[in-house]
Amino acid sequence: MKRKWLLLFALFVLAVLATGWLFVPFAEPRIGRKSFDKIQLGWTVQQAEELLGEHGLSEMPKWTDFGHFWIDDDLNAIYVKFDRGQVVSEKLFIPSKLSLFERLKRRIQPRIQAMWP
Repeated sequence: MKRKWLLLFALFVLAVLATGWLFVPFAEPRIGRKSFDKIQLGWTVQQAEELLGEHGLSEMPKWTDFGHFWIDDDLNAIYVKFDRGQVVSEKLFIPSKLSLFERLKRRIQPRIQAMWP
């Protein structure tokens, strides 16, 4: 009887840990309000790319005629406009409009797919 409860408790702990692994992000997102607040007018393109990233599917800069967009997996976006001297002249943070459920779904799906390729 005691073993049965111990096994149930171990399964419960395992389920809680697995759920936490699915829901909790492991790293501070590069594209967010904190990163946006760090960007200063007068920064160079290189300084912005050091902070926000240069490559990657979710953080790849999208080049426009006027500036760069960085977009993360939750669809938060940072737009940075550079003047002709290639320094930051304007910046804009565009928060995601995804619901909590949609954001969790976008985080969980790749992890589940990685477990069962």
